[in-house]
Amino acid sequence: MWLEGAKQTRAAKAAGAARTYWRSHVPVVEYLLRSPATETRVVSDPEVPDSILAFACTSGPALHWVTVKRSAVRAGFGPELLREVLPESMLEGPTPCTFEQLRLSDGSGQTVWRPPASWYVDPAWFARHFLEAA
Repeated sequence: MWLEGAKQTRAAKAAGAARTYWRSHVPVVEYLLRSPATETRVVSDPEVPDSILAFACTSGPALHWVTVKRSAVRAGFGPELLREVLPESMLEGPTPCTFEQLRLSDGSGQTVWRPPASWYVDPAWFARHFLEAA
């Protein structure tokens, strides 16, 4: 879900071939998911526990990825699920984001949520922290 969503971003499309995209992003996602500094929060439907409605991947103050299933957004639950899946500190203060798609759309082009003004894109955040850990 994360990689498929990220593939639709402007950065991924600008990078060109899908093979290049996958080759560069799969190791990043795998590293983040294995890192003890990474927190992944998931919201599922209580009636269908195996379903994922929303999830966020964070490391300390940095937001790597957040998504809400489009059907949940269309049903009007997008902003509510974001508040549930994101740490409260990210909703209140400056948050470096390591991705560039910073809005929630219902699929028809209608934006239903915009991030707080204190969020900012910092694509080098991951590289700085990844190199420190290596």
